[in-house]
Amino acid sequence: MKYQGDALPNQYKDQLFGLNPLLNFVQISRLEEQGSSFKAVDESKVLSSQDHWFRPVDIKAGPDGAVYIADWYDSRLSHVDPRDTWNKNTGRIYRLRSKQSQPQGQFDFSQYSISELTTALKSENKWFRQQALRQFGDRNDAQAIHALLPLFRGNNAQNALEALWAIHLSGGLSDDLVIEALEHKDPYVRLWAVRLVGDNKQASKIVADKLVQLARQERHLEVIGQLASSAKRLSGELAIPIIAQLIVNPASQHDIENQMLIWWAMESKAVAYRTALLKIFSKQNIWQLPIVKNVLITRLMQRYALAGGMLNYQTSAELLALSPSDQDSKIMLAALQQSIQSVELNLLPEQLVSQMQLLQNKFGEGKLSNGIKQKDPTVIQEALSIIAKGKGQALERLSYIKLMGQIQETQAIPILLKLVIDGTETTGARFEALQALGKFNSAELGSKLVSYYPDKLRADPLLKDAALSLFATRAEWAKALLIMVNQTRQVKKADIPDHIVRKVKLLNDQALTHQVDQIWPEVRVTNTDEKSQEISKIKQALDVGKGIASDGKIVFNQYCGACHQLFGQGGHLGPDLTGYDRNNVNSFVLNIVDPNAEIREGYVLYQAKHKNGQSLVGFVQDRNASQLILKPVGQDAVTFMLDDLVSLEVQSRSIMPERIIEHLSHQQIRDLFAYIRQ
Repeated sequence: MKYQGDALPNQYKDQLFGLNPLLNFVQISRLEEQGSSFKAVDESKVLSSQDHWFRPVDIKAGPDGAVYIADWYDSRLSHVDPRDTWNKNTGRIYRLRSKQSQPQGQFDFSQYSISELTTALKSENKWFRQQALRQFGDRNDAQAIHALLPLFRGNNAQNALEALWAIHLSGGLSDDLVIEALEHKDPYVRLWAVRLVGDNKQASKIVADKLVQLARQERHLEVIGQLASSAKRLSGELAIPIIAQLIVNPASQHDIENQMLIWWAMESKAVAYRTALLKIFSKQNIWQLPIVKNVLITRLMQRYALAGGMLNYQTSAELLALSPSDQDSKIMLAALQQSIQSVELNLLPEQLVSQMQLLQNKFGEGKLSNGIKQKDPTVIQEALSIIAKGKGQALERLSYIKLMGQIQETQAIPILLKLVIDGTETTGARFEALQALGKFNSAELGSKLVSYYPDKLRADPLLKDAALSLFATRAEWAKALLIMVNQTRQVKKADIPDHIVRKVKLLNDQALTHQVDQIWPEVRVTNTDEKSQEISKIKQALDVGKGIASDGKIVFNQYCGACHQLFGQGGHLGPDLTGYDRNNVNSFVLNIVDPNAEIREGYVLYQAKHKNGQSLVGFVQDRNASQLILKPVGQDAVTFMLDDLVSLEVQSRSIMPERIIEHLSHQQIRDLFAYIRQ
């Protein structure tokens, strides 16, 4: 809550009161401008408690200027127990007030005259201003406008803003008054004038022209953001001139929030007003602007290409034709290629196909790429020759290797297999060949790749990880690997990382899972009794003796730091633990022993099953109407066309392994918790 009352001491004016129910305090923070937004800088605790049942969960200011805090008051705050076992009788409300404050007398806003309501708009207490505005809205009395205009035209910016709102609520927002507000010296009055026009979703010519002028001249970042937001809500005829001026406005070039708002305004007009939008990009100097190069051209190209249909593809070609430089063409080509991966080239206009062929050849991505996608037999033979003999540019060759996997060209399999095991080849080429072979649904191919692993792939760390991850994407391939581990003993059990073992279990093959549990019993899911034993072990360790935090840091870095941050150090695969209630031992113990009990939003794994038989597990990085970008743990992100997926399922298991404290001594457990709780 931002405090805008009149009863607390001045140091609290316009400060943020932030609740921290996990750590049992109420924080005071100040706001600092950060581009078009803000950041909060913590300054002090206005209220804290050693009572771990103190759980402030809501906060409001009252008419008396005091601050009211709702306290959940319970030992738990998170959902450690799915049962409804909360104590319903312990909640309470606190009041935070100045020692000199007096009780608020009785009042009835419904009985206030227009003059009294206008006076209330000038109150130092925001609560009174809001109640007055509510009355203006309920009454919708045009007679109030005359009383409000002097307040709007006065020297106090906050009063002017309150009066603008009241005039709008009273039905008095004429074109003349909107123009006056758009010219106001205070940026927030200008901002709200723009906002109210957008709320109305229409504007007269005189107001529309003024908005275009403001979009060109405005330098206040929040006003620019509102201009973009309102433009999105207006018709294309009114919006596109505003968008065009926002794009060239110097203040739009480095604020990413505003750049995205401008893009969303543009995107909303992309189909119905495509000709008018392309006209913006017909001026070459506009392409040099950071917002165009870094934000707009990539997204606009994707917008048309992903929508599909001959008209949208033709628009993609027209946009590409407007490019004034190789750099811009390369940016758009990459966006275009990503967007039409599964589209047959004969469905594209000739102009676009020709443009792509020229640019692919120019940028080293291969003049044969389009022909390969069309599965032209002559072109495929030429490309296979380049792959086999190592001719052509490196980038061109790598692109052909990838494409052979994408189109699942069976003639490429023996060539790619030979490339994978050729020690004279670059690691990059061998890696891409391995990835391409993973697209083919063949048990025989999997067995052959697994047979290469001990002597040809294991020595190179990149190829080793890539191969093991690949074997874990298909049940038959994983079974071939387990034969080497459990029967021929060509691969040691310790050679397979735990995260690969868990991926194999996610293939949902009962026979395979049974084998894995026999070979790696330490990776199997713990049962209730085993979890209880682990919890008892931790509690016994913590009940006797003290831990050493400095030694605990070493334990944390070894067992937890690869995935979790604490005190600004560690990995990012799991949540940052710094802001958690680290003194709540019970909660921490439960999450360590049973990491699947509650998986935080943003850290949920998804399993994507492809039509080619592959099964990949990872985090969803991005998704739109036609594509999914999945980031498997420890691997590069993979882009799927949604039409190529059989299923996409949320996994109930966390990436955090179980039994992480199994090999820790009691002293190491005490040390770990001493470090966590400091």
